[in-house]
Amino acid sequence: MLMPRINCHNCRTLIGFNVSWVSGDIGPSVYKCKSCDDVMPSNRSEWLWHGRDQKIRYKMISLVMAIIYGLACAAALTVLIDTRTGGLPDTRMIWVMFAAAAASTVFIQWLRVMISIFRDSRGDIRPLKVGFLSFETNSILPFVLPPTVAALTYYFVAPLI
Repeated sequence: MLMPRINCHNCRTLIGFNVSWVSGDIGPSVYKCKSCDDVMPSNRSEWLWHGRDQKIRYKMISLVMAIIYGLACAAALTVLIDTRTGGLPDTRMIWVMFAAAAASTVFIQWLRVMISIFRDSRGDIRPLKVGFLSFETNSILPFVLPPTVAALTYYFVAPLI
């Protein structure tokens, strides 16, 4: 399954998705359900606890994911623009949309690491309350933000080209 679900063990509420190649298994080691306050292991660990090989793997996967997702977003938006306007956008604009989607993907992966470092540096070991839209459980944010940024970039930059 492409996006295996994470459900609360007690109330079966959807908490998020376990897309380990996206998250690099970065996150709190224990989750607390927002609905019923049940505590469950997450099978993740904070960034500072990862070894050198895990960190290099995360960076490489993030880079490849940014390129592939950037291309996919730019291609999808190009097709959408072509069907709406009857013409392809300028080639420079396609590259700008690609760059916007790829950069926002890299930003999300960087943000995931920074949040992990911040969470670990606070020394707070209480279980983190998570829900469907929690960043730590691979919410839809990493999948929705890049195409949204690329589309907004097209909207604001295309009149300038």
